[in-house]
Amino acid sequence: MTLRGPTKGLAQRGSRLAKSRDPLGPPRSGNRTIPDRLIVGRVMLARLMGRHPDRVTKYLGEGMPVLKAGGRGKESEFDAIACLAWERERRPMATKDVEQTRYYRVQADKIEQEIRKRAGALIEAAEVEHGWAGMVLAMRERLLSLPTTALQRNVIRPETEAGLIELVDEALSELSTRRPS
Repeated sequence: MTLRGPTKGLAQRGSRLAKSRDPLGPPRSGNRTIPDRLIVGRVMLARLMGRHPDRVTKYLGEGMPVLKAGGRGKESEFDAIACLAWERERRPMATKDVEQTRYYRVQADKIEQEIRKRAGALIEAAEVEHGWAGMVLAMRERLLSLPTTALQRNVIRPETEAGLIELVDEALSELSTRRPS
């Protein structure tokens, strides 16, 4: 089948377009590799971003990375991968994304706590409080028995026992009014 008229020109142009240079390079068979850089012009970068080319120019003024600055009829060259990453970092996340990220973070924290608890590196606050209360009571009893024990071992004289009892009571009352910091 031969084409005639305007259709023939379209077919020829179509074949030229198909043979034109692909910005990603020729497809490779087997293992596909991702390029480190994809060098594009302003118009192609705008198409990749889904923006107008004037927006790319505006982004340049806002600090978007550029490989080679253009001017006076020369087109700028951009690393599309770096520019898309730059735009993604600047874009505020949608509310749904923020909530989903927060949910994932909370879930990760919960799992991490469970792992630490199973490993014995984390214990319940009630267990700590119960153990600590027992230690405080034992220390209080020991301090209250000090004057009597000191008198029985002849460390102090009977006339100084009252002074030592007063010192112990003073220390215990000071500790009971102190708030944890």
